[in-house]
Amino acid sequence: QETAVNIAHSTNLVDDSFVKYPLGATSFDEMTASLQDVIDRQTGANTKAALVIEGESLQYALAPGNAMLFQQVGCLMNSAICCRVTPLQKAMVVNLFKKLGHTAIAIGDGANDVSMIQEAKVGVGIMGLEGSQATLASDYAIPKFKHLVRLVACHGRHCMVRNAILVQYSFYKNLVLTWTIILYTYNNGFSGQT
Repeated sequence: QETAVNIAHSTNLVDDSFVKYPLGATSFDEMTASLQDVIDRQTGANTKAALVIEGESLQYALAPGNAMLFQQVGCLMNSAICCRVTPLQKAMVVNLFKKLGHTAIAIGDGANDVSMIQEAKVGVGIMGLEGSQATLASDYAIPKFKHLVRLVACHGRHCMVRNAILVQYSFYKNLVLTWTIILYTYNNGFSGQT
């Protein structure tokens, strides 16, 4: 857990101003109480917060009775650090937050990230030493993590603009084609002959 928090600090996912909520529960009821406590403390607070949870505790947070509480806690946080989680748990977390209606992006570099990448709306695979399973399962593949900003901010925006222009051209093409046929039918007196 400490290693994951240190990596989050080094990648600027969290900083010293964040309030960290480590969720370490060993039972379902303990997790329910912990989640409710975080909701009570963080609701209305103006502080940046980060959630830190391990895979053993995550199984209680993703249980049917706690899933909605965990979703509420996740929405109150600025960052979340999930460490020592199984591939199925990664996919379940992505699915839980995808149900909110937002676009979910999953980034992974190994075979253990494949189910999470496939569950997300947008999957990004990072080419690395762990093999090419993540890049083969992803929608986009990048050579290094530092290229993610360019992929999302630059290429994603340009793709959206290009698609919008393509839709406008399609409407224009259909309008021109249809009006040409309508005007020609008036010209030939609706005879059906060309």
